[in-house]
Amino acid sequence: MDRIKCRILEGVEAADVRVLVLDMQGRLMLDMLGHGIEAALVNPSTLIPEPWQASNERLTGLGVDAMAVDPALVPTVQVLFH
Repeated sequence: MDRIKCRILEGVEAADVRVLVLDMQGRLMLDMLGHGIEAALVNPSTLIPEPWQASNERLTGLGVDAMAVDPALVPTVQVLFH
């Protein structure tokens, strides 16, 4: 697999490779963050798969409990974002 990647990137400028790597890292981090948020929700079935495509009515119709996080995880989440 690494050889295939190297062949694809052969002759590509270093700056373009950096952009590609940063893009892949960003996508991976967003995916991990999404999975972490989903795991922390008390009721993950209320998670909207693609909220940027949801209607205004659907988003404003969400109840407070739709995004409730397990209270036991709050201290962990607070440490991660400080």
